Amino acid sequence: FSAINEENPWLPEVDPAVMADIKTLGDVIDFIGQHAPSTTDSPPRPVAVDSVVESIATDQASVSPTGQASVPENIDFKEMLLDVVAEKTGYPKEILTLDMDLELDLGIDSIKRVEIFSAINDENPGLPEVDPSVMAEIKTLGDVIAFIKSSLGQVRLSETDSSKDGVQIAETHTTEQELGIGRYVLRETPVPYSGFSMPGLIQADHMCIVDDETGIATALAKELERNHIHAAVVKEVPENCDGLIFLGGLRKIENKQDAMDINREAFMAAKRIAGRLTDKGGVFVTVQNTGGDFGLSGQAGDRVWLSGLTGLVKTAGIEWSKASVKAIDVDCNGLSAKQIASFICTELLTGGPDLEVGLKSDGSRFRLKSYSKPAGNAGTALDENSVIVASGGARGITAKTLIQLAKEIKPRLALIGRTDLLDEPDCCLGAATDAEIKTALLKDAKANGKPVTPMDLNQQTHKILAAREIKSNLESMRLAGSDVRYIVADVTNGKDISNALKSIRKEWGAITGIIHGAGVLADKLIAEKTPEQFDRVFNTKVKGLEALLNTTAKDDLKIICLFSSIAGRTGNMGQSDYAMANEILNKVADAEALRRKGECFVKSINWGPWDSGMVSPLLKAHFEEAGIPLIPVDVGAKRFVKELIEDAPENIEIVIGPAPPDSSLGISQLPRELNLSLLVNKEKYPFIDSHRIQDTPVVPVAMVIEWFARTAQLYNPDMNYVGCTDLKVLRGIKLDNFINGRDHFTVNCRQVNGDRSFLDLALIGPNGNGAHYAAKIEMSFKDPENKIEFKSKENGLPSWKWDVSEIYKNMLFHGPEFQVIKSLKGVSGETATAVLGGVEKMSWPHSLWKFDVAALDGGLQLAILWGIHNLNKKSLPTKIGACYSYHNGPITGPIDCVLTGKSIQNGRTVSDISFFGQDGRIAAKLCDVEMHILPDSTTHGHENR
Repeated sequence: FSAINEENPWLPEVDPAVMADIKTLGDVIDFIGQHAPSTTDSPPRPVAVDSVVESIATDQASVSPTGQASVPENIDFKEMLLDVVAEKTGYPKEILTLDMDLELDLGIDSIKRVEIFSAINDENPGLPEVDPSVMAEIKTLGDVIAFIKSSLGQVRLSETDSSKDGVQIAETHTTEQELGIGRYVLRETPVPYSGFSMPGLIQADHMCIVDDETGIATALAKELERNHIHAAVVKEVPENCDGLIFLGGLRKIENKQDAMDINREAFMAAKRIAGRLTDKGGVFVTVQNTGGDFGLSGQAGDRVWLSGLTGLVKTAGIEWSKASVKAIDVDCNGLSAKQIASFICTELLTGGPDLEVGLKSDGSRFRLKSYSKPAGNAGTALDENSVIVASGGARGITAKTLIQLAKEIKPRLALIGRTDLLDEPDCCLGAATDAEIKTALLKDAKANGKPVTPMDLNQQTHKILAAREIKSNLESMRLAGSDVRYIVADVTNGKDISNALKSIRKEWGAITGIIHGAGVLADKLIAEKTPEQFDRVFNTKVKGLEALLNTTAKDDLKIICLFSSIAGRTGNMGQSDYAMANEILNKVADAEALRRKGECFVKSINWGPWDSGMVSPLLKAHFEEAGIPLIPVDVGAKRFVKELIEDAPENIEIVIGPAPPDSSLGISQLPRELNLSLLVNKEKYPFIDSHRIQDTPVVPVAMVIEWFARTAQLYNPDMNYVGCTDLKVLRGIKLDNFINGRDHFTVNCRQVNGDRSFLDLALIGPNGNGAHYAAKIEMSFKDPENKIEFKSKENGLPSWKWDVSEIYKNMLFHGPEFQVIKSLKGVSGETATAVLGGVEKMSWPHSLWKFDVAALDGGLQLAILWGIHNLNKKSLPTKIGACYSYHNGPITGPIDCVLTGKSIQNGRTVSDISFFGQDGRIAAKLCDVEMHILPDSTTHGHENR
């Protein structure tokens, strides 16, 4: 498709997601015809079939007044497509037909498919770009043409179409820092609950819980029912399921195979709901028991082989943009089924959108976070007498790293691969490229009267090129100084590996190291990936590792190095199986390091994309556009050796490449809008029961500020809160269902003008019935200003004429949990002071407090009293100009509160309210607090509070 676009700038670019529907070459022609743009705005320019390439190369397509590229007529889409496919795949054009399946007949994978469409686009800039998710629908060459034809009606001239002279070539950088290639280690980080429900949880109509067979599923269903969320416990996932909680990871397992089977079961469950969650959204949750830290500590034993569940969840989150996903790890040690169910329910109802959460048996909550850390050098357990077994080490990037290892250390290398080093057919001698080999094979088959298909040619060519690559790499390792043996075996077959290693031990001695680099890809969305494709990708990595560990169990290993992928840490479109397998490698490495008690250096390297043969120029451009750096081969090879001589054995899981999204340096692209669900009831917020007006609990303004600040922090986890401004009370919120737990609200957060430093927030009522509160929040990458301001000495303010017991009895509506004013100190027409108790003093439940909400509410209570003192009228807040916090969380009391009046007129008071901690330093400040006087008829109640 890319080549067709290169030759025909008037064609719109092709969405990759549509490509999967194109099955044959005939479909390609139909597709192109359907997408042909209208030519009514410009004179037709007939182009002969044989002169398409020449005419486009020498003359730019004209542009219509509407900005659309005009389209040459009489294009032979079939010939154009066949030329491109022949060029990009090496197949002789004469054997291509339109009904050939891109994957089954031609072996065109997702990467090659993108390359073809890109070539079409390069030559035909008028075609719209192709969304990768659409490419999966294009099955045959005929589908490609149909897609192109249908795309022609969507032609639009991009900013770069009018002049290729404006294209900027990125400067080539030589340093790793300039290349953006970092090194990141994984650590466990404590994190409190945010108070928000998992997005989509409350809205799910058909919530299902896959049975764990230990009683936890039934207990969880009851816990959810108590919160008015109905969920059915199931063995098989029904088709109408729009919310799935997979508890298979909590089952008892007897061995590693049991754990591997649960990974596969989870994939099949996800596949069953993938279509629905892709189209309409929903909820997908996996729960496992690997110690509450996802196996990072290495203490989960064989249960670490369950760790692929997180890779599945992260990939699902990428593929299902409308859905909400979460991976939970519960340390079940010493807990009953009811307690475990309660932990899970609490996470679902108060853990917000956090993707990967560990829950310890003591109730603490953690997530995993990546930290930048350079590798150190302290020697190595490897030397020229080391005997290393390396899977996948004869080809690809693993071979390149071993060549570098041979140069620097010269160990003995036993390489395991599946490719037989057969002699090439005589007809291929002198044929260097993929296309030349296929042409030679076709000519030889015809000469001998043998039928041959494109897939036959592809397989034969692949074997020839693979054998050539292996022979070249083996020679390079020998020239670098290592003794090398190549073993033809399937790394997943433990028996074959065991037999092969016997001869290695006999010749070289005991095995001292393992390098597991074998891996295959079969990129498909979860909805489209077949069980057979899953097994091939998953087993190569996972069962391959199991076989290597089993066959070297009696060897005194000094080194275990696993080639994982950043896909395991982050998930990746179309690579659910690959992400799952690599995450298992990561966590098995943690377990092996602990089990071997420091006697073996263990490393799992999560590589980012390499600038190697697997990355086509198109993909390279895609990575560059997305800001994802590629690892040059020489840089990656040297990084590999450096990891093996690193001086910190505790750094087991390593990311080398771009910063992961869980790193403060690598936040993924944020959505323009975030909606968080908020369940407000007596169980979650018992103190609000003391904030009643007309005997109905009412949401406090100070709590809204807290919710807004928490939302902003979730939206920008790598930034710091600066301030909340322009908080408006549009409509107060009465909690009519506070006792029975059915009050659900939504906090909406949006960027202002595309700048995530400035956010608009709104608290939306049930059923989306409009905003009740609105505000703006500013965030910054800089640390918040350290406000140095101390409480000034009081200059003899007159005493209040009331005491604390009187104000809560006759003037304020606040019940015991909100009676935070502990003493009234002084008051005048311009100032009021008091001493407050904060969250800790009032014994409010521990939470993710951004502010001391109890203290803030106490300041607003002081403003009510100041209004009564001056106007003899009660008032309630309607607007707060700004709220600043100079102290994160509860303020250590007693808290001095100072109100400074700014105006009293037109039934309104305006003031600033400052809060000072025990050390006398300012901790928070409310600016321009507007209080409006209440009519006498509503003195004891008002809905705007």
